[in-house]
Amino acid sequence: MAAGLLFSCSRRTARQPEEKILAKIGDRTLSVNEFIRRAEYTIRPPYCRSDNYIHRKIVLNSLIAEKLLALEAGADNPLTQNEEFQDFLEGRKEQAMRQWLFAHDFYQKVKLDTHRVKQVYKLAGRTYRIAYFSVKTPIAANVVRDKLKTGEPFKQVFRDFGGLKKLPRRQVKWTDPENKA
Repeated sequence: MAAGLLFSCSRRTARQPEEKILAKIGDRTLSVNEFIRRAEYTIRPPYCRSDNYIHRKIVLNSLIAEKLLALEAGADNPLTQNEEFQDFLEGRKEQAMRQWLFAHDFYQKVKLDTHRVKQVYKLAGRTYRIAYFSVKTPIAANVVRDKLKTGEPFKQVFRDFGGLKKLPRRQVKWTDPENKA
């Protein structure tokens, strides 16, 4: 009777349910619960947000790849010990911080005047036909400018200074490079 009392009053340790393992990668495992937590409770990219087979497969493959990378790039990996690689990572972090700072301190603070944007947008599609000529010295350029300011016709000034028979012309668009040769 004492033995019966001893066995009935003793504490039994609650058995933990066994984890169902989806994948085993080296010494690491990927369980069903971890998959559910990582797939359901984290933000996923737009290409795998749904709850269909393909999207779950993408998430599973990503988690497996993460485990593989953790095995390959552990703390004792020669790449992580390489000073140049550490400098590269530091540079990437600093660049990310600069991008965040630019977005936060400059880009988000810009308030565009939509009326002004619409005006400039209308000009953006225009094509201008221009006539032009070149002069060789700054003195000649000043003389040309003065003659044009007094109202002398452009063609007449060209004839006086251009030396060519036909006035050069070309089309200029908003999208053309400024120094078109």
